[in-house]
Amino acid sequence: MKFKNRHNLSHDVGGRIVWESRSVAVNCVVVCGNAVLLGQRGTGAPDSRGLWNVPSGYLDWDESGTEAVYREVWEETGVYLPDQKIIINNLLNPWHVNTQPDENRQNISLRYGCVIALVGGEFPILTSENSEPDEIADLKWVPIKELGNYKFAFNHNIVIKEYLNLIKY
Repeated sequence: MKFKNRHNLSHDVGGRIVWESRSVAVNCVVVCGNAVLLGQRGTGAPDSRGLWNVPSGYLDWDESGTEAVYREVWEETGVYLPDQKIIINNLLNPWHVNTQPDENRQNISLRYGCVIALVGGEFPILTSENSEPDEIADLKWVPIKELGNYKFAFNHNIVIKEYLNLIKY
């Protein structure tokens, strides 16, 4: 049988074999009221600077997808999801998994989402103080009806639309 794959490379690191393999990225669509949580990629981001995206990042060692989502949303926006009143919860398992090697540098993408409540009519306060230096240029709760006015990295405009359709929002 002939397959199109190539074997993952391995490296001896101090007597321990470490394998090169594809990375796993997590994305989280966070909806609150009539808005979606977005970050603008800053000068410290490795690519797609100036474009907008939902909170995203890589799965770390010894971390579940849900734990990675909680961490990434907190690091990039200051919103700690376990402290929020969650109305629709798609945080325990991804609502979509993308394994296509021709998309986004061969990353495997796990998509999560949730709808959180407006408490006292106020959106959660946003801060990028926990993120990598200059990774985030701006943070906003963007009204759903205004999403078309933004330029997105990683096709996150499509990801948002898919999630909104999934939850019939």
